[in-house]
Amino acid sequence: MNGFAYHPQRGIVMSLEGHYRATVHLPEARFETDWADSCVWLPQTGIEVLVVFINGDQNRPVIVGRFPTENEEGTPLIELAGGGAPIARVGDMVQVTGVDSNGDTFTATGTITTGSTKVTSG
Repeated sequence: MNGFAYHPQRGIVMSLEGHYRATVHLPEARFETDWADSCVWLPQTGIEVLVVFINGDQNRPVIVGRFPTENEEGTPLIELAGGGAPIARVGDMVQVTGVDSNGDTFTATGTITTGSTKVTSG
């Protein structure tokens, strides 16, 4: 493409496919990639990501990072009860396994919300 700048581009994940592939829309580039590799994580649909092209080849895009969403900006990581290490951000789905007062094991899932330090089953 004439005049196309080969530098990191902001992209939006449109869909996720198997084999670590994602369809990414690059608003500034005026075209959509067929796929982008990710070997460490899979972003959620709708998340803005940072895309680079291997050796400047527009047919070899790679997602190298992501941008925070509006509900994450300035939001501190949520910590485990009792001062544990940070584990998730607002909007993340979490699964908690524990033991109730009868000694029975239980599992609960939920979504972390703004201002929340607890996970409610849901």
